[in-house]
This record gives sequence, C-alpha cells and structure tokens, in this order.
Amino acid sequence: MTETQFTRDEVDPIKPFAVLHHVDEIRDGEELVERYNYIVYEFESEEGFLTARTYLNEIDIVSIFGPFTSRDMIKSVDAPALETGAIDYFKRRFRQIDRFDPNTKSGNGYKTIWRWSAGA
Repeated sequence: MTETQFTRDEVDPIKPFAVLHHVDEIRDGEELVERYNYIVYEFESEEGFLTARTYLNEIDIVSIFGPFTSRDMIKSVDAPALETGAIDYFKRRFRQIDRFDPNTKSGNGYKTIWRWSAGA
C-alpha cells in the first residue's frame, strides 16, 4: 500500500508578492464585445520581476511574462533563480505553463514550456 503524503505551501521556493483578480470588459456602446476574467501573479527578487496570468475560463493554464529588470522597467533580464522558482510554484498549481514570446512563430505569441503528465 502506498503511503499518502501531504505537502504544504511551505515547500515553494518562492511565492508571489501579489495575486490580483481583474475583469476587463470591452464594450461597443452598451454591447459587451469581449470580457477577460483573469488572475495575475507577481514575483520579485534581487534578480528582477516576473508576472504571470491565468484566465478563469482556462484555469489550468498559466502564462508567464518576463523576467524583466523591474516592475517599472520591462526590459528582459537573465534571472534563473526567479524564473525557476516561479515555474516550480506554478507546476504545483497548473497543468500547463506557457511563456509569452513575441518571436514565437505561432499566431498567439505563446509557447508551451511545461505540461503535466500523468506519469510524472
């Protein structure tokens, strides 16, 4: 018989300093054209700033943006500990992690960098 293990949040190497819930609506007069309901995660360390977003209609996918120099300076920076820590945090919570990359050849600019597998 396999022993059941309980893992608490304390095992996360890094935690977001902010988790924000946003709803953006685009209207044409009174008509609702588009609605975006999403949660934003913000991480920061000495290395830089990283943000991520999950849309509530696709709650099992999170997309990361960054790392950047800081929250106020959106310039790409090499921040391996910040990036790895955030990705590990998301692996415990989501089935898929995408990265926004404007150079990606796919039409939407996102590239899947990790996907949960039942054998993992």
